[in-house]
Amino acid sequence: MNKPNPFEEYFQGFVQDFGGTLLAEASGDQGGVRTADYHFPKHNVIAELKTLMQDSTAKMNKMLLEAINEWGRSPYHPGQERCARLALR
Repeated sequence: MNKPNPFEEYFQGFVQDFGGTLLAEASGDQGGVRTADYHFPKHNVIAELKTLMQDSTAKMNKMLLEAINEWGRSPYHPGQERCARLALR
C-alpha cells in the first residue's frame, strides 16, 4: 500500500473548481485495475496526477547537464543552417 500523498487533498479543490471528478469515486472500486485519476467532462480531458515524493533536483540537474553537453558535441543542431545563413547576410 502506498503512503498517502498530502498534495492529493489540496489538488481535489482544484479539480472541483474546474468541474472535474475523481474517477475512483465516480466508478467505485476497480478491483485492482489501474485507471486515470480525474475526468473533466466539459473539457473532454482525462488526467493522472503524478507528484514527486523525494527531492530529485540534484539527479535531474546532472541528467540535464549531461544532455546539454552531449548536444554541444553534436555535429548538427536544429536551426543551425538557418543561423549560419543569417550570419552570412
